[in-house]
Amino acid sequence: MRGKYAGEYCVIVERLDKNFVVVDGDKIKRKKVNILHLEPLPDVIKIKKTYSSEKIKNLFRKEFLENYGK
Repeated sequence: MRGKYAGEYCVIVERLDKNFVVVDGDKIKRKKVNILHLEPLPDVIKIKKTYSSEKIKNLFRKEFLENYGK
């Protein structure tokens, strides 16, 4: 919703505390972000925080982008 990557989609990889999470996605490199900058969607992709960025990108493209067409 806010910041440099506003309008892009990502996956929450890990929750750090009540304000911050680690995200990864197709156009977003793995990074720590404030949850206020995110808008949750109803879709869930099952991942583990040990997955590589490349594996997450592949799952993300396969399961999510097909539905949203971005």
